[in-house]
Amino acid sequence: MKKLHKWGVAFALALFALGGSVTAQAATKTKAKDLPLYTTYVRTKHAMDIGAKEKTKTGYKAIHVKKNKLLRVDGIVFYGKYPNAYTKANFTLGPIRYARYHQIKYSNKMIRFNTTNFTYVKTLRAPIRTQLLRQGKGFVMSKTQINQPTYSSAFYITLDNYIQTYTKARMTKINDNWLTRNVYNDLPSKSPRIA
Repeated sequence: MKKLHKWGVAFALALFALGGSVTAQAATKTKAKDLPLYTTYVRTKHAMDIGAKEKTKTGYKAIHVKKNKLLRVDGIVFYGKYPNAYTKANFTLGPIRYARYHQIKYSNKMIRFNTTNFTYVKTLRAPIRTQLLRQGKGFVMSKTQINQPTYSSAFYITLDNYIQTYTKARMTKINDNWLTRNVYNDLPSKSPRIA
């Protein structure tokens, strides 16, 4: 009986010690940190609703992004006062193909911008994506008209793996607006999928 009592006391002490260490571990768990303000792209750490809706035959349907989805940061807002200040951000699917881009509406839903929800993306896996690529040195000034650029054809690789091509004529129609706005908003000449 005394042996059983000793084992019971030892077991209770072990549980108490183990419980104490578990509590200490929980207390020292790191707090979620806000992501850097210069963040352009993030990956989701869990499935979530970013406030985007896609047009369907019957209306608009909410887009629920999956874990590890690449998103573009659209805006960051501060809340509260120091030292309890925190940030929230709204997101888009980024530069996607023209046809899908014009089927999506965003509600500017603000989501807590921290390491619990997102992973900071320093560079894209294929940095060539989201950049307008053209033959030669880009545009040259026309000899006949002052400040009228002459464009070469171009292509653009979207984040959803489409190549949007723009002919010389199409680039001339877009004119010099591509310097100040996103070309993926403009109707491409072709848009084949690459992956």
